[in-house]
Amino acid sequence: DVGLPAHPNVRPAGADDLDGLLQFGRQVVVDGDALSTNVVRLPDGRSALHVVNYDYDLDEDRVRPVDARLTVSLSRVYGRATVHHADGRMVPLELRTEELGFRHHVTVDGLGPYAIVVFS
Repeated sequence: DVGLPAHPNVRPAGADDLDGLLQFGRQVVVDGDALSTNVVRLPDGRSALHVVNYDYDLDEDRVRPVDARLTVSLSRVYGRATVHHADGRMVPLELRTEELGFRHHVTVDGLGPYAIVVFS
């Protein structure tokens, strides 16, 4: 209880409850805690999700590749997703979508230090 009166348009949440404070939830949901993301709308109408993998292994002196499961809410439903890896590879991804919330579900296998997922 945060002390606000009950009202249909008021959603009470504590200052440390990020999910409770966001009206539509998080825009990007990732598995694990070593990934960071940023969504960009491209001039041609596509959307690009930048993904950084911070799972650095000091003994091996490298970023450990991970299979990254990502859920992204975008302004519309797209029909295709392609990952652009840091080494130049471009791989089409299996894309599952939900009309409600325009959610897009993809898995990037073997994500290295950085990749961009383009939704088109």
